[in-house]
Amino acid sequence: MKESNLLCGDAITNFKTVQSFGNEELIVEKYKEMMLPVFALSKRAHLKTGFAFGLSQFSQYLVFAAMFWFGGLIIKNSIDEETGMPTINPEDIFIALFAIMFGAS
Repeated sequence: MKESNLLCGDAITNFKTVQSFGNEELIVEKYKEMMLPVFALSKRAHLKTGFAFGLSQFSQYLVFAAMFWFGGLIIKNSIDEETGMPTINPEDIFIALFAIMFGAS
């Protein structure tokens, strides 16, 4: 990383010399070579971070889905056989679900 920083600094400082000899492409290729190991390490770390973030998002939405499913199950099982209407107000279930979701975050 230090060598690539020096290469960039020298190329910028001596831009007219680099340009007059037509070494722009050579400088860019050397810079790419120097940055390749750093890129590989960075790529590995970012893949791990991305996987962990994706897993956390998946688990969060899985819990939300389970909560809504359970709320629907409660409403479904509270239906009065005579009237066919739920004895529990569905609005109360959803208020409780949203209070849990937004209270936890």
